[in-house]
Amino acid sequence: MQGILILALLFALAVTLFAVQNATAVTVRFLHWNFQTYLAVVIFGSAALGAVVVALLGLVKQIRLRWRLRALQAQAEKWEEEYRQAERERKRLAEEVAGWRAGAEKAAPPPSPAVEQKEAPQAAGQGA
Repeated sequence: MQGILILALLFALAVTLFAVQNATAVTVRFLHWNFQTYLAVVIFGSAALGAVVVALLGLVKQIRLRWRLRALQAQAEKWEEEYRQAERERKRLAEEVAGWRAGAEKAAPPPSPAVEQKEAPQAAGQGA
């Protein structure tokens, strides 16, 4: 940023030196206007008009970037809220699963290793 400022100041100095060295009277004709002024005034006016145009174009770009930034911030906030909701849902489901596991452990304790359990054979004619 400082480099750009230094270059702008050097350019302004060069324009000033050029204008001072070319301080003769000139006739300016534009559309139907016709007037006489010093060349230095024309040079300064042209440089100032150029600076205004560049500033306006920069302002338009900044406004567009601010709009884009606001839209992206709104999108980020929306995604953060969705993440928080998903995290709350994940915790709720984890608690629910933990409750089921605790209930299952109380309802059916694991079989002891000394007792063997055998499954009853299924009848051949039964179907779903």
